[in-house]
Amino acid sequence: MNRTKIFAFITVSALLFACGSQDEPSAAGGGPPVLKNGGRVGPISPFDTLKAEFDSRIIDIDKLDSTNIEVFQAMSLVFPEGNTTSNTLHFIGTNKAEGSGLEHFEQDIRNDSIVLLNLKNEIGYVQTRAVFYYSTYPILDSPNNEEATPDSLEKNFGQKNLERGITFAGVIGLNEQPVWVDLNDFFTLSLEKYDSLIVTLRNTRNPDVKLELKFPLINTNDSTIVAETNSDKTKSIHYKMDPEFMPEEAHSKPIVFKIKVSLSSSNSTLTPYLLDVRIRKRELLI
Repeated sequence: MNRTKIFAFITVSALLFACGSQDEPSAAGGGPPVLKNGGRVGPISPFDTLKAEFDSRIIDIDKLDSTNIEVFQAMSLVFPEGNTTSNTLHFIGTNKAEGSGLEHFEQDIRNDSIVLLNLKNEIGYVQTRAVFYYSTYPILDSPNNEEATPDSLEKNFGQKNLERGITFAGVIGLNEQPVWVDLNDFFTLSLEKYDSLIVTLRNTRNPDVKLELKFPLINTNDSTIVAETNSDKTKSIHYKMDPEFMPEEAHSKPIVFKIKVSLSSSNSTLTPYLLDVRIRKRELLI
């Protein structure tokens, strides 16, 4: 079983000291624990666990408190029962998603930080101060996100960002405490003739989550594409909008497409997910 310690929002005055260098290892080969990867991670899903990884093992993790860890949003430090030494500190967000109640970090955060003070490693060296920086993706999953009332990607992100590529998080499934059910999420965007669309579903805890693309064809019996599972267990759709198979208006104006993320009632285990979406304009393909 995991144990947690909750750290609350600290005062703004502490933010003034969020930037700084950490102690360097000694020339003799020993030294204080140093954060890997420059102490930066992300962006990650707000529903993920933050992992601050050091080059040596930190002792007495269970004794760390607000004198050792300064944060700028509420979060919990998680560590295994009976194991109080590790080279990685794990943090989870404590905000609750509307409806599902799934806990998460604040969304769409850029370069937030956790200040780590006086951490001792197994060989006795103390890191007096290290700063861990992280970023999170936005969450797009409104309570009324149904086929008749989908979330518009153009409205939420803008056309230019769709062409650069966007990533956002959502939640789908069944939560029985209290009862909350959402088995279908819909998102819309518009494509012009010969635009290409790339959509990837990833970072799901439930492998049965489906990804589909729905659009109007002249022959409406073939208006849905179901994503295939890739070798890395992501699911993706690559589609090029050919006006030849579209209604007449597709030759002169954009056509609305719907992206569908869904779960069957037979395996509706609650899960967050990430969705990557990018539109490639015709001129980029020439």
